[in-house]
Amino acid sequence: MHTDMGAAELEMLSDASDTSVEDATQAAVSGIPLGRLGTADDVAEVVAWLVSSAAYVTGTIIPIDGGSGR
Repeated sequence: MHTDMGAAELEMLSDASDTSVEDATQAAVSGIPLGRLGTADDVAEVVAWLVSSAAYVTGTIIPIDGGSGR
């Protein structure tokens, strides 16, 4: 996710793999079919849909992962 927490995770990944944050970001993005990190707006769109149109959706997990399936 392209958030403060996501940035911290990418920084930890780069430290652990002794690479730059940019390289760690590219490695993360390479596994996402949409080709970009998710944003808070991506999550907000799903939440808005759930509260406005999905009255019959119950007991399920909706992945917001750009198609990576992780």
